Amino acid sequence: MFVMRLRHDEHTGRVTYADDCSAWRSMTSTLTFTDFVSVDGCLVCVRLRNGQYCTSGRKGIWRPLSPQPTDIIKAYRHYAMLQADYNYRKHVAWFCSLPGLVTTGQWWSIKAFILACASSSV
Repeated sequence: MFVMRLRHDEHTGRVTYADDCSAWRSMTSTLTFTDFVSVDGCLVCVRLRNGQYCTSGRKGIWRPLSPQPTDIIKAYRHYAMLQADYNYRKHVAWFCSLPGLVTTGQWWSIKAFILACASSSV
């Protein structure tokens, strides 16, 4: 796992980072994101439900935040598999809209390579 620099294009909204070998399957890669808000210095996961940001409670009950947050922090995760061997996977994660983040168009991310070992029946 290591940290690398991301580049955010303000015109297109796309984030790019250096691809180490360009051999990743783009057809099966996924990009997910999760919304967070800062509450008392801690990040709390929220979802937008019926036009309000809510926290998850027990048994799927969503509780609206009061007051509603104005600064939403997004955590993005990008997953991809290596074309030559599907057991090798790449996971890149980054935050945007963090309080105090310098708006230079450059963000930092964490990149991990995962080897999923196939089970063998001996």
